[in-house]
Amino acid sequence: MQAGFMVCTTCGGVRFDRSEYRTGEVNAPAFECIECHTLNLDESAANSDEERESVRQAKAARALVAAAIDELAPSSRPRPPS
Repeated sequence: MQAGFMVCTTCGGVRFDRSEYRTGEVNAPAFECIECHTLNLDESAANSDEERESVRQAKAARALVAAAIDELAPSSRPRPPS
């Protein structure tokens, strides 16, 4: 899938496949970068209001993890892509 409106936050790639982000109880539609396989959460991957809400929840979960990592060791650990 060509997604010219989106750029991978990890490698700068612009080609994506549809995928799914899964963690704990959160499952959300996502785009997987063809170059580096990073999962990019974007509401445009969703086909319904329920899926858009799951993307928002997954983004919030990632933000909480990133904040916890920053508190533990802000300079030595990379942040997960959003």
